[in-house]
Amino acid sequence: MSANNKRMVVFINIGFIGAGKVGTALGLYFQKHQLNIKGYYSKTALSAKKAALTTTSKQYTDLTALLTTCDVIFITTTDMALPVIAAKIAQMKSTATIFFHTSGAHSSDILSEIKKAGNAIGSIHPLQSFADINTSALLLEKTFFTIEGMPAAINTAKNILQQTGGKYCEITSAQKPLYHTGASILANYLITVISFGMDCLEQAGLNKSDLLSAIEPLLRGTIDNILDKGPTSALTGPIVRSDVNTVNLQLQAIKKNLPEKEFLFRSLSLATVDMIKNKRLDEHQATVFYKLLKGYNNHE
Repeated sequence: MSANNKRMVVFINIGFIGAGKVGTALGLYFQKHQLNIKGYYSKTALSAKKAALTTTSKQYTDLTALLTTCDVIFITTTDMALPVIAAKIAQMKSTATIFFHTSGAHSSDILSEIKKAGNAIGSIHPLQSFADINTSALLLEKTFFTIEGMPAAINTAKNILQQTGGKYCEITSAQKPLYHTGASILANYLITVISFGMDCLEQAGLNKSDLLSAIEPLLRGTIDNILDKGPTSALTGPIVRSDVNTVNLQLQAIKKNLPEKEFLFRSLSLATVDMIKNKRLDEHQATVFYKLLKGYNNHE
């Protein structure tokens, strides 16, 4: 489901517990779309002050003051801190009735103490990695969000994202771990694979100082191709050409020069065969690759 058309202006006061990159970038994003950001509370006063200055809002040194000023609270701390903060909030006076966290891995259930205190809980996760605050705030304009939680929280999340024009999808609490796994593979393990490829190129004689500039056109072209065609159709290389001899040549090169990466190479190659089997490879072609990559054929 997406929310591309803005509806009525949402008149709510939003506060943040946690003043790092995620909280500050979200504050800038919400402000740009005329949502009312009251301010930030953080265990580190300096970070709350910095976030408040960045978003032209207020630094709160007293958590109760924030809770009694806002209607909606975003908890943008580390995942480990969420249950501790939830327990603390549950014991405090609050006019805020909707509480969100922004963790990708955890469902809203991690805020269960707040729910027991009579408030609605939910999660809003931006499918994005956060580096520089200002850049991240700009990227939020194109970011996809996932939302889950209690009905009142879901409705509030939808209202907020409809006002910002943000695209979103509602998922269940049980789906959060797998969702976060997918996001981590895309954001983290893609980097691992790129590092693996760079190791091969460096071992092959390319200057380490030249590697990033050397691979930039290849990476950008590959990503553009994926976004244009989807992964299966975008795939190029020896596997999709059913060139088992070239893949075997690559395997032998890995075994000789980077033997510690042999398992990774085999795993990635097998996953690639699985991805295009009965699509761009027929059963016989896939079987030949399985024999090579699982290590029981005459090539080795």
